[in-house]
Order: sequence, then C-alpha cells, then structure tokens
Amino acid sequence: MYVEDNREVAEAVAAHFKGDARFMWLGYLTTADELAKRAAAMTPDVVIVDLDLPGSDAFGAMKELRQQQPGARALVFSGRVTSSSIDQALEAGAWGYVYKSDGMDALLAGVIDVSRGDFILSPTARKVYSQA
Repeated sequence: MYVEDNREVAEAVAAHFKGDARFMWLGYLTTADELAKRAAAMTPDVVIVDLDLPGSDAFGAMKELRQQQPGARALVFSGRVTSSSIDQALEAGAWGYVYKSDGMDALLAGVIDVSRGDFILSPTARKVYSQA
C-alpha cells in the first residue's frame, strides 16, 4: 500500500512493484486520511508513505497506523530529507526513510529490509542524518 498524492509518481511506483513477483500491490491512497482504516481492511506488511500530503498529517497517520495495526510497518518515501523530518518519521513509528532521488532500487531494497524487521535509511537519508 502506498500513500502518495502525485498520481504519476504513484503509478510509477505501482508499476515497479506489480512487475516484481516478491510483492503484492494493494493500491495507493491520495491522502493519509483513511490510512489506518484501509490498512485494517487489507493488512499490509509495509505501507509506503509520502510526507507531503493533503488532508491528515502523514506523521499523525503513521502514529495511528502503528497503534491500530502494529504488524504494518511504515516506510517513508519522500522528496524531503532533513534530520528533523527523519526524526519525526521515526518518532511516528516509521521503520525507515527513503529519499525519492535515491531511486526505485533504494525503495525496493527498503521495502524488503523493512518487511524483514530492519530499520533502514537510504544512502542520502543516512548521510543527512549522520551530519545532524
């Protein structure tokens, strides 16, 4: 499951995941408003979340997801990478943070690692966070 308000980005991500037999694509939401409710109905292992969304705050939605679906792991996939946004995401319950410019390979690797129970930061996120 993916939460992304940019349709073109969401469709590009969907195409990558649908083409890989290791994943079952559950669709995407354009806002975080119904994230916990939809996750309860679909029981995803990993939910990919963009931070810049209309409607509900993505951090609040990840907190709600963690409380209502503790088995679902949130992975941030964002075009914004600051030490503050990484801290906020981790505090909200995210299992990792992937900078969009790090690309699809970093996202796919992140989903695999997070699904195994590993906390991850993509190369750029790790660099930004270590310099804070």
